[in-house]
Amino acid sequence: MGWPQPRTIRARITTGAALLLFVALTLAGFALSTETREIALRGLDRRLHAEAEALAGLVHFDGRAVSIDRPEDAAREYGKLGGRAYFQIWNGKEAVARSRSLGDFRLPRPDPGMLRPLETVRNRRTDRDFAVGPDGERLRMLTFVVARTPWESDPARDVASSASSNQEESALVAVQVARSLDDVAHAVEELRGDLFVALPLAWLVGCVGVFLLASRALRPIARMSADAAAIAAGREERRLDAVRVESELSDLAKTLNAAFDRLAQTIERERHFSADAAHELRTPIAVLRACIEVALTKPRDAYEDEVVLRDTLTHVLRLNRIVDDLLLLARFEHAEALDQQVDLRSAVLASVDLARAAEPAGAAGIRVDLGDEPLLVAGSSSLLERVASNLIANALVHGASPHGIDVRAHRVATEAIAELVVADRGPGIPPELGSHAFERFRRGDASRSRASGGTGLGLAIVAAVVALHRGTVSHRPRGGGGTEFVVRLPLSTVAA
Repeated sequence: MGWPQPRTIRARITTGAALLLFVALTLAGFALSTETREIALRGLDRRLHAEAEALAGLVHFDGRAVSIDRPEDAAREYGKLGGRAYFQIWNGKEAVARSRSLGDFRLPRPDPGMLRPLETVRNRRTDRDFAVGPDGERLRMLTFVVARTPWESDPARDVASSASSNQEESALVAVQVARSLDDVAHAVEELRGDLFVALPLAWLVGCVGVFLLASRALRPIARMSADAAAIAAGREERRLDAVRVESELSDLAKTLNAAFDRLAQTIERERHFSADAAHELRTPIAVLRACIEVALTKPRDAYEDEVVLRDTLTHVLRLNRIVDDLLLLARFEHAEALDQQVDLRSAVLASVDLARAAEPAGAAGIRVDLGDEPLLVAGSSSLLERVASNLIANALVHGASPHGIDVRAHRVATEAIAELVVADRGPGIPPELGSHAFERFRRGDASRSRASGGTGLGLAIVAAVVALHRGTVSHRPRGGGGTEFVVRLPLSTVAA
């Protein structure tokens, strides 16, 4: 069974920070304790070295034996038992003097390497080690090795005689000075006692501080969550405050606001779509029901039945076209962009041929100018044919006039853009419909659309297919009357 995991971000931050702070303070306490011991030990070594030099200055060699004058002058602790300060002097072979504090106890003999002859009488040799005292206490011991010559003990000797001292007999003297480590241990224990109180307090204060900081840092997120919940509950006009939050959260707020905007647009579009779809489907369904009810009210002959069936089939086909167009739009809205190489001119030419075959009477009124340069775009040939067919059909139905329609396709001179233009000389798009021309079930003249069999989804399909191809579609008034629908598609890298 694993450890329980904190359920909130604030608890996780506080728990993680508490663990890190505990480890950091523990390591800091250990390092501080170790460094304090080292500092105290270095201070003790300096004291021992000074005392060893002082004792060495009291040592004399008369050419035969080594002696020391009043060693208690170097440190009073040496003259009493239990003083915790000891010294011992060697002449290279044996201990020739010991402090009274040692009693019958002897410090360890210096290492043989320390007692080897010095290169000159001016050389010094020092060694530090640990030892055990008379009462079993731990000692810090320093061994100081010097050479003593008879002239050093006789101030009356002249400079000439001292110059030849290197040839005279000298005595090797090893001064051992030791002191108890109780003071060092006491200093370390005092520090550890202080740390035992200070570090838990520091850890507690740090944990509380992290908790408060985490609470304050997460407060904008809580506020954003409440605002998002209000938006989800139906307040679609409300948005997250991207100005008053920190910069890191500002980007998130802007991203969420953009998502909310798209969601609101989708919801609004779906509301209109549902209402329009219900309205558009209600009429043919009502007509179908009326036809069937009338046919069932009284017996009819074969001709009358055929008329009823033909009217019913007409409305069924209209329903079928509406459903097919709606399904096509739904696929476009969730489809990914296509990357096939397609020549836009071929798709337009195929659509023109189809329109001419379907409307022989208006075939002469379709003028085509596709230029000589290939217009390669990334997309689907069949979908681009649907775009051109819908625009041509729309122009033939709503912009029909003796002047016919114009279909042009060319490359924009200053951009890597292929442009398709379908222009007519009709009455134009009403001003109130201008910004809604590419929405579903939007018509300039609903009666004419129904009479021609239109579903009101042609331009919506054009807009969806063009968006799928990463392009744009728009309309503009045509000089001299009429409307121009303009489709702009990015040329593929091969064409560029």
